Amino acid sequence: MTINQVDKGEVVVVIRAQDVLVGVRTLEQLGIHSFAGSRESIDGDPFVSLASLAPGITFELDERALALRLTAQPELLDSVVRNLASGRPDVEFRRDTSAFANYAINLRGASSYDVFTDLGFSTHGAFLGTTVSAVSDRQLARGLTSATFDQRQDLRRIVLGDAFANGGLLGGGMLLGGVSVSKEYSVDPYFVRYPTFNLSGAITTPSIAEIYVNDRLVGTEQLAPGQFALSQLPITTGRNDARVVIRDAFGGVRELSASYYLTTTVLARGLQEYQYGLGIERTGFGVDSWSYGRPAFIARHRVGLTDAVTVGGRFEATGKLASGGPTLNVRTSFGEFQASTAISGANGAGTRFGSAAAAGYTYSGHRFSAGGSARLMTPAYATTNLGAADDKTKVDSAAFVSVSMGPRGSLTLQAHDANMYLTPDTTRTSLTSSTRLNGRTDMSITASIERGSAGSVWEGFAGVSIRVGAKTLASVSLQRIDGARQAVTEVQRWLPVGTGWGYRVHAENGDRNFTSGNLVYQGPYGRYEARRDITDGIASTTLSLNGGLVAMNGGVYATRAIQDSYALVRVPEVSGVRTYVSNQEVGRTNKEGNLLVPNLLSYYGNILNISDQDVPLDNSVAAVRKTIAPPYRGGALVVFPVQRVQNAQGMIQLEIDGQSIAPSFGQLTVTTTSGPVESPIGERGEFYLENLAPGPHAASVQYGDTSCAFTLTMPISAAPSVALGTLRCEAQR
Repeated sequence: MTINQVDKGEVVVVIRAQDVLVGVRTLEQLGIHSFAGSRESIDGDPFVSLASLAPGITFELDERALALRLTAQPELLDSVVRNLASGRPDVEFRRDTSAFANYAINLRGASSYDVFTDLGFSTHGAFLGTTVSAVSDRQLARGLTSATFDQRQDLRRIVLGDAFANGGLLGGGMLLGGVSVSKEYSVDPYFVRYPTFNLSGAITTPSIAEIYVNDRLVGTEQLAPGQFALSQLPITTGRNDARVVIRDAFGGVRELSASYYLTTTVLARGLQEYQYGLGIERTGFGVDSWSYGRPAFIARHRVGLTDAVTVGGRFEATGKLASGGPTLNVRTSFGEFQASTAISGANGAGTRFGSAAAAGYTYSGHRFSAGGSARLMTPAYATTNLGAADDKTKVDSAAFVSVSMGPRGSLTLQAHDANMYLTPDTTRTSLTSSTRLNGRTDMSITASIERGSAGSVWEGFAGVSIRVGAKTLASVSLQRIDGARQAVTEVQRWLPVGTGWGYRVHAENGDRNFTSGNLVYQGPYGRYEARRDITDGIASTTLSLNGGLVAMNGGVYATRAIQDSYALVRVPEVSGVRTYVSNQEVGRTNKEGNLLVPNLLSYYGNILNISDQDVPLDNSVAAVRKTIAPPYRGGALVVFPVQRVQNAQGMIQLEIDGQSIAPSFGQLTVTTTSGPVESPIGERGEFYLENLAPGPHAASVQYGDTSCAFTLTMPISAAPSVALGTLRCEAQR
């Protein structure tokens, strides 16, 4: 049988005149479903008449070839779903216990300095951290102190201690000492929280599908007959155009096309996003270690009602304030909308009530983008960081239009108008052009005018940047800002991923003269910088150094400052092994075989590999590549086990009835704790064994019908090859 030209193997059928009966279970097992037809029982099994299934299923019987060829409509066949997302790699999640201490020291002249430390401890995925700073003219000050607990399966983060709570659109925010609970999608960076782009269709013959997104080929799939769905097409924010070119088995070509608008403000149906913060406001941050003020509660929550509509709300309160309101985000095929309203009540000399509203629209396309927003507030509207008596906007509006000038440039017009209650109104309009002159040179031009009560002020910028090699950028620009005219020249060399150096030279000439230069060296244990600034003839010098210490797996390691997560790579007792992160060399193992790798991405699959060419020939390494996901600001222990290769050679003699014979072409078996180790025996009794641990081992020889047992002792030796000499075994007939 074949179904839509796909060979399905042999089946049993019943032929009756112009009809063929096939077992119902047979058709279902071969991928045909949801059919009715005329049925009857044959030998206790239900059969269906193929003639009765027309026109959904038609057939051709070739009795000479004993072939039955069926053609079924796609809706009766199995559906095929292909996910085109890059997918989640095979990641090993680590939660090893570790601690780090970062330090940064800046020296300015003989008596001015500042020192900053960042301390962290991680165990089983929980992180406890704090920061401390000291400045030459101020006392020691504690920064943020908190304990973070990530629940990866539930995509939730709980913070006890200092955390910033944000009220969202029309809301306020503050640094709270207390507890914060939030939906944290970053703990699973491979989770897709936005509505994705899917294409579906149907085919009647085996086909090849070429998938294009924005005229770029993103994949090729082989599809069996039936309905198909291509899910999670790789698209970018804004409007996307996709088409699928289907080439069938007969050379026919047809095309499916669709458009989709992707926005990151709308959640997929059923997903949630939230943050709830309760605590006491942290005041005097950076100056006072233990200054706290009013208690506060700040909350925001959003839910994806559908793949196009997300609704939510916010609420915040202190002892004298309550403020909140609903939010709405809508995705359409021609852009995204967002809106929010709010009311507030604040106690002062009396209760003052206020209200606010905001709305916005954005469209991002291949050639054209545009958008606008407006925000209105009454005089008494208040949030946790905006008092009822503070100045605020009556109406704040903004709009932009951007046009692509082909693959090499774009032109953007922006306007912003702020109508305030207590301060003068301002209007700013700007026009920006960016152009790629060639593969290494870019040009940018901006002109703007700001109108206020004091009149109009013009500003402008024109600059050209040139990439020199892979690591250096040079730029020249002319600018007019706040009435001052400047010519600016800059040359910058970026730091490498591993060790190396970089620099930056910056010079401004015009109404103000300023020159700055710094030289930076990034070593395996820190970063060291010297900077010289000259402003209108007055010079200053700053010397800086920063680095870190990591305690892990019973050792302490000096390293560069820890920003996110890190790993301790171990190639036990093998020094000088080159180690790579995403194919970029980051260092070599020390004499104990350890290397601390800083600045990995938490929860992402970081690819670490070692060079097996650096492993001595008398050692073997089972794996040279691992994909590791460390916890938030925590460490991962990554071990590449190395096994020392040592062989043992000798000869076996059997003692039979007082005679010594060589058990030619027999077999020697040695029993070890990890299992039996075997060696064939040569013509003269030779044997060869690998990786036997020192000490006695039970051994046996099988020679035809004769067998014997004895004890084989492996001596302690550092040599790659050990000669055991002639071993004798007394056989029992």
